[in-house]
Amino acid sequence: RAPNTLVALARLAEGEGDVSAARQWYKLGVASGNFRDCGPALTAWAILEAKQGNEGVSRDLFQKSLKGAKSRFAWLSLGTWELRWGNVDQGREVLREACELFPADAAIAQGYANAFTKSSESCEADMDHARDLFERAVEVDDKHQHAYHNWAMGEWLLAKDVDRARELFQQGIWSGPTSAQ
Repeated sequence: RAPNTLVALARLAEGEGDVSAARQWYKLGVASGNFRDCGPALTAWAILEAKQGNEGVSRDLFQKSLKGAKSRFAWLSLGTWELRWGNVDQGREVLREACELFPADAAIAQGYANAFTKSSESCEADMDHARDLFERAVEVDDKHQHAYHNWAMGEWLLAKDVDRARELFQQGIWSGPTSAQ
């Protein structure tokens, strides 16, 4: 059995709300291939567990998926979930490491930048640092609309610079695939 087929069955079960069946399909998907091919199955399973509120199980699955050959999405997902769970320091660290591993990945670059628009009890938001990182993200891919959007939101909500936010929103629109600028 191909792991991707089993993951597809798990996603279908998940879509139907059958979490137990989805877990069984994910387990089969992980067991059916060599470990380097299981990254997508582990990542999808980790996301299911995160959505179910099983932070520890989810983190363990993400950690296993980071060892896979094509793990860029696992790094981005784990960093994003750490931020959602309120572990801002941990999320920043995961995304920093991901940026080092995948320096030409615009999604990871903007995720790392976005991490500095977040704060927690142990760390403050840092819009100056976020701004530098967003600049790098759009250097990696000047058509990455999410980078412009998140940068604009940071300028608006943290820096209180409505004019700069408006300018970045406009740049994001112009960078889109259907805009001829």
